[in-house]
Amino acid sequence: EPTDEQLEVALYRSNWDEVRKQRDALLTATDFYALSDVTMSADMATYREALRDLPASTANSEDVVWPTKP
Repeated sequence: EPTDEQLEVALYRSNWDEVRKQRDALLTATDFYALSDVTMSADMATYREALRDLPASTANSEDVVWPTKP
């Protein structure tokens, strides 16, 4: 039987895994803006940077504030 602490750690990791999966999907959806023959707007660059900064910019996986896509 896992301890309560082990279960909490597993849940914590799982929550961050979900945040990373969602972040990666959002980045993938905008990857074409990063191609050399496409001019990326400053707003899109800021959006992608904010996504890349997740989860480091948030202390709690339940408090993630997703940037708004331009």
